[in-house]
Amino acid sequence: MKNRGKNILAVSFLTLLIMACMLGCGKKSEGGSNGPGATEVSEKASDDAGSNSEAASSGEPAMTEEPSESTPEGSGEISATDPAGETELLRNGECFVKYGDKIYFHAPDKEGMKTTAIFGNFLNGECGTTELLAYDTLTGDTESIMNDHSWGGIYICNDLMYLEEMSTDGDMPSSGTGVYDIAKDFEAEYKDEENVFAAAEDGSAVVTGYFDGDKEGYILHVRTADENDYTVENENIQPFVKCEKDRLFYTTYSYNTEKYMLYEYDYGKDSICLGEIPGAAGSSSSMGPGEIDNAMTDGDGVYFAVNYYEGTGHFLSGSYLVSAVCGQENSLDYKETPGGNHEEGDDPSEPVFTVRNGEFITDIDGTPNTAGVNKKGDLVFYDENGAEVTVASGYGSSVNTDGYLESSVEGLTLIDGRIYGYRNGLERAEEEDIGWREAFRRSQTTVFCVDTGNGKETVLWETNP
Repeated sequence: MKNRGKNILAVSFLTLLIMACMLGCGKKSEGGSNGPGATEVSEKASDDAGSNSEAASSGEPAMTEEPSESTPEGSGEISATDPAGETELLRNGECFVKYGDKIYFHAPDKEGMKTTAIFGNFLNGECGTTELLAYDTLTGDTESIMNDHSWGGIYICNDLMYLEEMSTDGDMPSSGTGVYDIAKDFEAEYKDEENVFAAAEDGSAVVTGYFDGDKEGYILHVRTADENDYTVENENIQPFVKCEKDRLFYTTYSYNTEKYMLYEYDYGKDSICLGEIPGAAGSSSSMGPGEIDNAMTDGDGVYFAVNYYEGTGHFLSGSYLVSAVCGQENSLDYKETPGGNHEEGDDPSEPVFTVRNGEFITDIDGTPNTAGVNKKGDLVFYDENGAEVTVASGYGSSVNTDGYLESSVEGLTLIDGRIYGYRNGLERAEEEDIGWREAFRRSQTTVFCVDTGNGKETVLWETNP
């Protein structure tokens, strides 16, 4: 059955790739459609940034020491440690992940620069071959660890790194998970036919899974830092998973009944149905399961937004804020927010929220402890209360004289008072357009970080075709 699931997954992957490319990169607060600026780059970093995927050292102390004294409060996040040791782990499962003193991330290699993406969103799915890199926050050096064909988040559990990877062996390309031992210089532990879905923030567990045709959904596998393994089976499991140390949350959706359900699974016990997630309001036909965003737990509750999109342009049609009591059957509650958080005259946007004392707080500028680009093109972060703090100007997207996008920034991630991200120079690739949806190819990719205290940018890596 597992081989059958792999074949179905491979077909599903190719079918859904176009849809994936149309989605916004990462979290909404990362400003995936926003673009680069010309902020100050440290002199040594500029000199050392090679034209062919060469590392650039950080040079100035601002990037190799602790954030400057002017770093605003709330510009970081709560620290976590890997349960297998005392190694600090931050942003587990995101594009940039801190483990110990190093920031791990991917960048395209020269071959990968040939790949195109709809709307220039290169972090939304498979976009060619890559390099796994590590930026040492103490020395300022960036090291190339290995060449791979990976995309999505970086997941760490028990000193092992889990990466979604593409395999081109056989008649059809298929995705799976590569598992690497960080302590053994990234020696490959094994290749898994399953996909990696989630990891606990503190690295205490990781969740993989594969599509099972009989169940018309995924079968999930949980691996914990104390080396316990659990299998989660149900009908119609969807690829959303919120993973924690002792439990996870997942959803099911039946295209026959159009029932969209939320479950909790406490490791080693039976799944608990927390209730039915609301469907798309006002729709005459099924739009399928909505997309879960910003799932979090607070006290004895779980909270998230579910967003519905329509059309080939993936336009937001409506949103709900959903909550449930952990461990309590049929406790799910929700409220509709059809326009999200937006000013009058703006297009609808996904709701931005946090949770305090079991209540949704929506009167905020952005998701706390995240980074983005505002309407003026400023690079910003949102403090622990969700208030916007401006870091530097000149990061808005830019277009050429023909009106086409020529640069963009994506993957913005706030770690220890610094904002990490990708700046892409873009060229049109009309031969890869899908209808009216425009395709782009990268003319240059620069990985950078910006000190939130002084707005200074440092180049970490650069790739040219």
